[in-house]
Amino acid sequence: MFSNNIKYLLSLAVEANENNDYYPVFGTCMGFHHISMYFAKSISVLSKVDHMNKVGKLIPTKHF
Repeated sequence: MFSNNIKYLLSLAVEANENNDYYPVFGTCMGFHHISMYFAKSISVLSKVDHMNKVGKLIPTKHF
């Protein structure tokens, strides 16, 4: 049901934007995931990675 509601709301936003009534959408975490799947028209937007319980190096830079 949650997924159907998101699809419906996104379709309304797309329709509004196509009619020059700009309506932005915002998604965080699961919301962003659902938005990505909606526009990709696929559930395989994300790929599986093997990074459970692994530590990576954090290398600070001077770009900020």
